[in-house]
Amino acid sequence: MSDLTAPLPPSGDDSRARPLADQKSEIAHLQNLLDTLPEDLGLGTLGVEFAPAWRAAVRQHIECVRRELGAEETEDTQPDRSN
Repeated sequence: MSDLTAPLPPSGDDSRARPLADQKSEIAHLQNLLDTLPEDLGLGTLGVEFAPAWRAAVRQHIECVRRELGAEETEDTQPDRSN
């Protein structure tokens, strides 16, 4: 089973401050959690109530990081126009 104790970035974290590889690894880890955890997150009745909101928040975070990665990769591939 996946490690549920792995810390998520603090609220307001600027993902751009972290290396690109770390961000991609974070997405893979979170996607793996979504794919492998049982529907109730292994928490029984509490999990049944809590799981939909948790899954929605994780999906939203994944999409946010993906958008940031896309913008960052685009910025990295733009030619230098400072001349």
